Amino acid sequence: MATGQGLLEAAVCAYGSDSSGEDEMRVSKDGAQTQQATAAEEDCGPAAPVEAALKRRRLACDAARGQATPQRESAPQISADGRVRSFPHVEGNYAGFVYVPLRGIEGIEAASVEATKIAQEVLTKKCLLHRIHVQDLHISVSRTFGLRRVQIKAVVDDLRRTLRALPCFDATVSGVDLYSNEENTRSFVGLSLSVGATRMQTTTRAVDYALSTVPVEPFYDEMRFHVSVAWFAGAVPQGVPLVLVADTGLRGDQGRNEGCKAEQASGRAKDGRAGTSCKGKAKDEQELQNARLRVSFSVKTIEAKIGAKKYSFKLKEG
Repeated sequence: MATGQGLLEAAVCAYGSDSSGEDEMRVSKDGAQTQQATAAEEDCGPAAPVEAALKRRRLACDAARGQATPQRESAPQISADGRVRSFPHVEGNYAGFVYVPLRGIEGIEAASVEATKIAQEVLTKKCLLHRIHVQDLHISVSRTFGLRRVQIKAVVDDLRRTLRALPCFDATVSGVDLYSNEENTRSFVGLSLSVGATRMQTTTRAVDYALSTVPVEPFYDEMRFHVSVAWFAGAVPQGVPLVLVADTGLRGDQGRNEGCKAEQASGRAKDGRAGTSCKGKAKDEQELQNARLRVSFSVKTIEAKIGAKKYSFKLKEG
């Protein structure tokens, strides 16, 4: 079995590359966007010990669920605006999760408003969107977990000890995607991560390692890092594309060039010149939109919220 130090070294090994280029992206067949590790991370080889440890944790979580004595859980809670609590409340437990805070990031509020507007145009009146307050915007790097009061200090200490070994890094969000939770009780409009995915993955693995004493499954195998900016009740309606705006252009944007079509239909398009002008205007508008959605920031701090209390963990400078 790998030692704790060996696992931590494996987790931070992906930082060996000095490359500042954008991480490789791919879009799966169903339109879901996934961030992939770069060749630098593959060469470094952190997967073997970390993935083995995470597999053991998944098996342990499954076994714990099968053997645990049923605890007193409250009935599913539904708020007035339609939110269904997907993480069950257990009496005496404090719900928590770990995340990258985005408070005070320049441009994030404007990008949030733009992304919500784009999503509402695509969803039309099928879904009522609720914007998430700018102070609450974040990128999750753990699943939700439950702790007893006596466990909190040890978990916070493990997170601080693990995360202070990881260096700060730069990241960028730019595209607009739709996401649903595992129960399909809520869906989200998200600004997708386009730069910094590899290092965000490494941070997530380190958090998983720090939470090894907690009965929570490791982070999702398909890591789709994003900033949720709005939500609506239920699953994404059928026929609605999951990728609304990609980093290099628009997807699923039928109807965005109606102004050009109207100009051509009115007879002002002579000798094809107006048509060319329309294409140019559409391209300019698209570039402006992409610029409004593109927000770059430095990840210097990771936070955990456990119950009503927040804990802050600084990453290594330099």
